Amino acid sequence: MLTADSLRTEQQQFFEDLRYNKNRFRDFLHTMVYHYRQPLDRQVQLFFHAPKTGSAYASAELWKRLGTEIIEGASGVPVISQDGTSVTYIYDISETKGAMHTSIQSLVWKYDAEKDADAVLAPGEKRH
Repeated sequence: MLTADSLRTEQQQFFEDLRYNKNRFRDFLHTMVYHYRQPLDRQVQLFFHAPKTGSAYASAELWKRLGTEIIEGASGVPVISQDGTSVTYIYDISETKGAMHTSIQSLVWKYDAEKDADAVLAPGEKRH
């Protein structure tokens, strides 16, 4: 069972590992490109616990305020609660009832490798 302490430990170990592993750091940066609006600790938890296909994560409460609800059986991604004492879950847009509704889709920024790559590449780095 995941706890706030176990997620915090996972995060601390991850940051220690990043210092010495350039490839792991690049993998994490790839996650950050898609989830840059999430706080850093949630980006780490998304990196470890979210499917690679996820595109937009929010709490059930936020999805409800945006006019949609979480589908029954959605698993979500465990994250440390705002008060730091427990685990809560955030859900990808694909786990909502209105995921394909245009008003919901219009809120989601989508990374387009062709259009946006120049903004995230280091000076002199070439596209693959």
